[in-house]
Amino acid sequence: MAPWRLLATHTDDVVKEVHTTDVSLTQFELFYLSVGLHTEEQQEASRRLHQDFTLRYHDDMPAMTGKRVATLYKQLPELFKDDEKW
Repeated sequence: MAPWRLLATHTDDVVKEVHTTDVSLTQFELFYLSVGLHTEEQQEASRRLHQDFTLRYHDDMPAMTGKRVATLYKQLPELFKDDEKW
């Protein structure tokens, strides 16, 4: 996954400019650390909802993404029924 994102300025659904913004993995991780943890109740609710989402220390980003999509497919299959959403 590339450490960048595109920012577009638009008016009335017309894209005027596209900017590339570099974000390092360290910046990305520092942002998530600054957000903090969910409460214990929120963590338990998430674990109950996504019981198959079992990450391991050796999982890389593609493995984590695959596991996440698999749990979404199981819990929210309506997301994957309409091809027009993608």
